[in-house]
Amino acid sequence: GEGGIVDPLTEVFEAEVTVRVTGKKGILMYFLSFSLGLALGESMLYVCLMSHNPSEALWIAALRMGFSMPIHVACGLITGFGVIDRYMGNGRSLVRTLVPSLLIHGSYDFCLMLLPVLPRMVQIEPWMHDMLKNAVSLCALAISAAVIHSRFRTHYPRTA
Repeated sequence: GEGGIVDPLTEVFEAEVTVRVTGKKGILMYFLSFSLGLALGESMLYVCLMSHNPSEALWIAALRMGFSMPIHVACGLITGFGVIDRYMGNGRSLVRTLVPSLLIHGSYDFCLMLLPVLPRMVQIEPWMHDMLKNAVSLCALAISAAVIHSRFRTHYPRTA
């Protein structure tokens, strides 16, 4: 039903086991879990490849936890709502399901990659560069939060 997260109904049909998602909350939980796993794996990669000592590794992990993981979670939720619309609602196209998350995440990555090549960036202090990256992250989070808020209100309207 709608209240369950995952209904582990298994059917043995030609030795195949299937798990069914029940309701909107189940779909959102799947996408939330997937996005957290993806963010964790990506963060581990960054920590292992970019840190030279334990304190630097801790700093990178903290920044990724504070800024990168929320972006991944937000994009996962936005995509989850798109999947709900596609399969349980108005038959939204696959493109309209994926584009909002791709635009948010792609714009976020583009801005972060653009910062080091801007002409004035070589003249500023490293801490200022970090502040600009954090500002870009906060902007992406604010946009994502607005989209998610709108989707929550559409799918879970307040009752009087």
